[in-house]
Amino acid sequence: MTPYEKAQIEYEERIKSNKEKYGKMTFKQGMKIWFDGERNGYTIRACNERYLVCTKPYNLRKNTVIYSMVDLWEGIRGKDGYVFGPYSYYDQEDCDSYLEDITSGKVSVSRHHIELKISKLQ
Repeated sequence: MTPYEKAQIEYEERIKSNKEKYGKMTFKQGMKIWFDGERNGYTIRACNERYLVCTKPYNLRKNTVIYSMVDLWEGIRGKDGYVFGPYSYYDQEDCDSYLEDITSGKVSVSRHHIELKISKLQ
């Protein structure tokens, strides 16, 4: 077995494991989600069976938010995959548009991502 084939099998096993793990959880728009190491929770602004677009307030006077994109199947979270992002994620329309982009494959979660660890869901 080549290293590429081995890596492909490991990737498919990870996807299967994460689908089973996170498939049992119910994610809905408007829910709060906390990640390990984060004191304040994020709000799920847009979601489907694979992806979550989450935000939390950063500077209310300037209408800015901190955002995190979640890929439940790969078990990762991070920024959007754009170099110069076209979205601010403050408006619901931006969150919905990004969800369409990532679902269609136009973009992915940033390659500078971290492992997904959900500590609380409400």
